[in-house]
Amino acid sequence: MDDDRIPAITINVSGNYEQMLREEREAGTLGTIWNSWNTIWTGNTRSSSSGPRTETNAAGSGGEGNLIRQVTTTTTSVDVRQERTGMNTRLVERIDNVTAGDRVTNIEVVPWVRARDVNWSVTGMKPNTRVYAFFDGTDVNADNKPRVTSAQNTTLAVNVSKAEVVTITVASTTGFPSTGTIGIGDTFEQLPVGFGFGFVKQEQVTYTGKTSTTFTGITRNTGHQYEEAMNWLSGTPVTNQTYGTQLVTDELGTLYGRFKIPNTDTKRFRIGARTFRLTDSSTNSQIGGFVNTSGESEYLAIGHKQTKQELIMAVRNGQLATVPVRAQQTVTRSSDSTSAGDWYDPLAQTIMCDQDGGMFVTSVDLFFSHKDTTLPVWVEIRSVINGYPSQEILPFSKKSLTSSQISVNPTDGTTATTFTFDSPVYLRDSYEYAIVVASDSPDYKIWISRLGEIDIGGTRAISSQPTLGSLFKSQNASTWTASQYEDMKFTLRRAKFTIGSAEFSVVNETFTTDLISATTGADGGNGLIPKLGRNPIETVTGQSKVKVNFLKFRVLFLI
Repeated sequence: MDDDRIPAITINVSGNYEQMLREEREAGTLGTIWNSWNTIWTGNTRSSSSGPRTETNAAGSGGEGNLIRQVTTTTTSVDVRQERTGMNTRLVERIDNVTAGDRVTNIEVVPWVRARDVNWSVTGMKPNTRVYAFFDGTDVNADNKPRVTSAQNTTLAVNVSKAEVVTITVASTTGFPSTGTIGIGDTFEQLPVGFGFGFVKQEQVTYTGKTSTTFTGITRNTGHQYEEAMNWLSGTPVTNQTYGTQLVTDELGTLYGRFKIPNTDTKRFRIGARTFRLTDSSTNSQIGGFVNTSGESEYLAIGHKQTKQELIMAVRNGQLATVPVRAQQTVTRSSDSTSAGDWYDPLAQTIMCDQDGGMFVTSVDLFFSHKDTTLPVWVEIRSVINGYPSQEILPFSKKSLTSSQISVNPTDGTTATTFTFDSPVYLRDSYEYAIVVASDSPDYKIWISRLGEIDIGGTRAISSQPTLGSLFKSQNASTWTASQYEDMKFTLRRAKFTIGSAEFSVVNETFTTDLISATTGADGGNGLIPKLGRNPIETVTGQSKVKVNFLKFRVLFLI
């Protein structure tokens, strides 16, 4: 009786889940109880600045009476990773599957004998005689094979490649038929689970002749167990335990074999009592005197198949589950700090560049009457937009001097302090520029002139403004107020270049084969001459071409 099983049927049954859910909610036991947050990591510190912004203080000099300073606000942020633990209690749905057993849904008759391997043995037959197998009167020689002591076994004497071969050399061919089929590979047969056929992992090879140590007339992979012929090493087992091999009794009339009962559309047998017969008649003759030896046995096959289905009761119950939980968060902590510079009160003097083609300014002299004891003072040259100093500082034009480098003269303003720029500063022709003087200290004072007043140390009144510019005062270093009748005392120097002729030689670098200097042994070669490898020249007979193989490319010369 065969069993055929169909998918189980499941019936849902209400359990205690809903009742437990109501009770636990009323008791307030469901949910998560958290501990406090703990810091486990800090990092990714970063800063951002806003400003600088300008602050004014009405304590400065000049008509506006303002000092200014630059104030910068810095925000420092750091990421903080925190973690907390807790216990989470929840009601978990549990499905309890309770089986109610199997039930038979159908019973049917199986009309055909199932496919399976049947081992058989026979004794008392005529010795050393070939016999033929018949099942229910049908030739089944192709479905039988010798086994155990009735099978012949040997081993490969040399390696066999997958390439086409015409002979296979073995240790000995004694006992093998003159023609037939051999198997190269495993001799152990994997037995089927339940009904079905066994399986031997081997390549089947047919042969049409043999010598004492070779099989000839070879056809490879006739069993088609592999997609193609395989490579086999010397010493691999070789056997004639292949279906369709001749069945021959031994010297005692004994024979062992295996019958692979077929169940295909082209060859199958009805259930019931069927006769398995071995006879020396290739046509299964039943006439007395025509058969020298034979033997038969009855094989009984009765088939029913019942279809079963399992019945399962799925009961929905509930249970409390308490599990530890963990949570993480990343927060950003920020702090602000404000830094303010010292108060300063800048002055600016505009000038006009009247040199054809522009000029390069190298230094400027300023005349101080007072100075700070410690803080420095600096000079800048800025562009002028719409008659007022701009925020654009010309390249290389900012020069700072310490207090000790400043010379002062509080009486007549004749002592100069020179600010030499690090590199000549170019001023374009017919453009206005501003010389800006500033310091973080309000103690610096410089000499200026005021139109209409008497010159210090002289008797003549100031009647003109030679620089065609004006003095500017600022509250915030960006908004300027012009003082039309005042000018800063300064001396501006420009560069004077020597004009002449000179020679400039350009030569090619000497090519070398190595990156190392051949004379000093140090770095200095350029490796621009390629090296040839071993046997770099290729020629072909009858062709007027020579090929030279370099390490990275090839060159073809035509002769």
